[in-house]
Amino acid sequence: MDIINFFYNYMNRLFLLSCWFLIFPIVISSQEITLSNSQVKVKMDLQSGGAISYLSEASTNYNLVNIRDKGRYIQQSYYSGQDLNRIPNGQHPSWSPWPWNPIQAGDVYNHSPQILDHYETPTELYVKSIPMLWDMNNHPAESIFETWVTVENNVVHVKNRVTINRTDNIWTQIIPKHQELPAVYTIGDLKNLYTYIGSKPFHNQPLTKITNSGPPWTYWNTYENWSAHVNDSNWGVGVLSKTCNLFVGGFSGSFGGGATSVSTSYMSPLITLALKKNDVFEYEYDLILGTLTQIRDYVYANNKLDQTTNWEFNRVDNFEGWEMASGVSQLIANGTTLETEITGEDPFIYNLNTLIDPLEYTRVAVRLKNNTNHNHLELFWQNDNGSLSPLRSASLTTSGNNGNFEEYIFDLSNNVNWTNGGLISGLRIDPPGYGVVPQSVEIDYIRLLNATCLSENPVITGAETLNKLSNSSYSVPLSGGTWSSSNTNIATVDNAGNVSTLSSGVFTLMYQSANGCLASKIIEVLDKCYLPGTPSMIGNPALSSSVGISSLNRNVDNDDWVKEKKGAHLVLESKTKGLVISRMTTLQIQNIPANQLVLGMAVFDTDIDCLKIYDGTSWKCYNTPACP
Repeated sequence: MDIINFFYNYMNRLFLLSCWFLIFPIVISSQEITLSNSQVKVKMDLQSGGAISYLSEASTNYNLVNIRDKGRYIQQSYYSGQDLNRIPNGQHPSWSPWPWNPIQAGDVYNHSPQILDHYETPTELYVKSIPMLWDMNNHPAESIFETWVTVENNVVHVKNRVTINRTDNIWTQIIPKHQELPAVYTIGDLKNLYTYIGSKPFHNQPLTKITNSGPPWTYWNTYENWSAHVNDSNWGVGVLSKTCNLFVGGFSGSFGGGATSVSTSYMSPLITLALKKNDVFEYEYDLILGTLTQIRDYVYANNKLDQTTNWEFNRVDNFEGWEMASGVSQLIANGTTLETEITGEDPFIYNLNTLIDPLEYTRVAVRLKNNTNHNHLELFWQNDNGSLSPLRSASLTTSGNNGNFEEYIFDLSNNVNWTNGGLISGLRIDPPGYGVVPQSVEIDYIRLLNATCLSENPVITGAETLNKLSNSSYSVPLSGGTWSSSNTNIATVDNAGNVSTLSSGVFTLMYQSANGCLASKIIEVLDKCYLPGTPSMIGNPALSSSVGISSLNRNVDNDDWVKEKKGAHLVLESKTKGLVISRMTTLQIQNIPANQLVLGMAVFDTDIDCLKIYDGTSWKCYNTPACP
């Protein structure tokens, strides 16, 4: 199955249907909230679900957003489930059959979403709404949209979140679909579409002009993660979405036109994602006003090449960009492996947001435990020559259902379809197993191996969680390499592997050996600490304690030793013996079975000298003696 062509055909049909609105305009009223600085002005329309309805330079009223109908704007839009004919239920005939498709601005019949909450401050806009199903007549979607907007210099920064709480049994299939992150419709004056589509991103190589008279729109991969619509003076608006390589867009109508014109420019960063009935998904993006040079300068200053080489699957519910598709009914990231539940034919998982130099990385290692009676493992890839297909694939024979984890290495150094096709922008793994009887394959890791490495890439040893404003050391079984941090605002690292954390967040610690072998480790920095008791906390005057446990010989009636201790819920007393919390390594803590974890469970992590408390979803580390 050529999954990429399937999605392309689906989205092309989507935008062919949007011609309906190029002919029949809808008059839209607005109630807007506004945020601006000295360079840029942005508005969100409360009668259109908080979609961005206005974007201009601060000194003008020249709106760059096309708002001719509810399907345009700059807005959230998502897709899930199979296409269904629901015309008897009020579905518009021009949009039938159609999947579950909540849209921020409103539906095809011009109904507006319900606003649940909003605020407008000098530094931020926020809107929370219940979106409408695009194809239906006044059908609110069982989901909540949230949008946060801030501005800095010539840039509008947007954070979007969708919380899905579907109770229907209508769209029964969990199907990976293109998601627009976001949909960006700009005015016809910005008729020129530019991006970078070459194989040397972040080297100031010449830009490419995308020529398309859509719908249907055209698709392209840009490893700089941005595209821009500009006028003939090369001035306009760019969109940067750091998680997206794949974009779609073009121009429709006659050149020229303003915010309510038929003519429009369209572009959207895309990811392929299977949204479930109870899902939360969020992303961020930037809208940049300026010339092509100014837009690209901002991208270079605020983005970098993301060349992930290891997927370790060592964090709960973190799929690291991998999605399930045909034949796989469930993915489980349990903190140690990625488990695939196989219930159909041709099972596979995929990641369409990779960026791999095929000359630098010529081998792909997959370590898995095969719990099926089948032994066929396949790897597919997409590159500049085409999408996922048997032409770009390799296969191996695995052991069958022996209860052991084993590593399998695809050696692609002599495969011209790997080495000669440009950057690898997507991978697909077909694990062993098929059929209706549930089976599973557990994947320990997927790793890219450097062409010069004689064995698997080095593994970084050290903690996966740190506290803010702390220090920790990491090591690899090599010497002479260089250390780096993916985000120096969160943490820095010296050439000895000593990490200093600055702020909370997630960063990637990387080590590159002298011969080019690369190791990486995802680390979370927590904004957690403990604060010793103060007089204001224990009472003034101090409150007496009432419960205590003592190892001393206190068997005298009316002994008030507990009350002598002030401000405690529980007093533990010992002359020479201390209280010892269960001591475990980081790995031992990670391997505690999920069904044995209890809210409030405490252990001491001996690897990072940290008291950890389980909060019901994850372990929190407390080793900073005072809150900064």
